Amino acid sequence: MRYFFCFLILSCSNSITPPAAVTTDIDYCSKADENLQKLGCISNKYTKKGKSYTEFCTELQNKGIFTNPKCVASLTDCADFTADTCNRDN
Repeated sequence: MRYFFCFLILSCSNSITPPAAVTTDIDYCSKADENLQKLGCISNKYTKKGKSYTEFCTELQNKGIFTNPKCVASLTDCADFTADTCNRDN
């Protein structure tokens, strides 16, 4: 019986795979915020609760929700931001 439990524990430990790493670009959240404000796409208070885009982006990234701020930081037109160009599956 003891050998059975050892076998069971060893066989289970090899089948567990760690979750995939979450890709984050938190460093780009403030750059994205600056770019969106420079283009006139957003105001300093991005959310209804008064959070900036930097706060909003960082919060989502920390929760594992990828918002692609690197792409947002490089946008040249507000239409691309409102069309959600950076979060489309390409």
